[in-house]
Amino acid sequence: HVLGIHLSLFTIVVGHATFCIVVVYNNVIARLRRMPGTFEEASSDLGADAFTTFRRITLPLRHLTVAVDGMSRGDFDQRVEVQGRDEVAKLASSFTVMAGRVKERDTQLRNLIANVSHDLRTPLTSILGYAEALADGAIGPDDMRATGATLVAETARLDRVVSDLLELARLEADEFSIE
Repeated sequence: HVLGIHLSLFTIVVGHATFCIVVVYNNVIARLRRMPGTFEEASSDLGADAFTTFRRITLPLRHLTVAVDGMSRGDFDQRVEVQGRDEVAKLASSFTVMAGRVKERDTQLRNLIANVSHDLRTPLTSILGYAEALADGAIGPDDMRATGATLVAETARLDRVVSDLLELARLEADEFSIE
């Protein structure tokens, strides 16, 4: 007797369990190898008809693909209508949230570029005007000191704008340190 069971009964139970495990394992492996390669085939295997598969999986994924293609071309107004609460709906919802954030970020970037362009153009215009006046001899010796001071001030202003841009770039790259 082993474990209180007559050896012949124990042998039958272990042999049967071993045989069943091998059969089940082989069937699972064979089924996984025959798994269909498309959502349509997989849902059909699970009992869904073609229309349900098209309506709940294929069509929403095609809508999502069109929206992704639009985003890749720079059209950040892409949105995908969410229907249901399944994985495809969650994917569509996540895409729509992401598209909104990308559009917001793009708007912020465009505004930043417009503001920076203005902030750079103003001192550059002033510096260019004074430099042209100096080159043309329009500024007399009495005004040289004031002109030089203006050029220094505008150059310092330009330097501050460029330094701010560099700090912003470091902040974006997580290299910013508070001094």
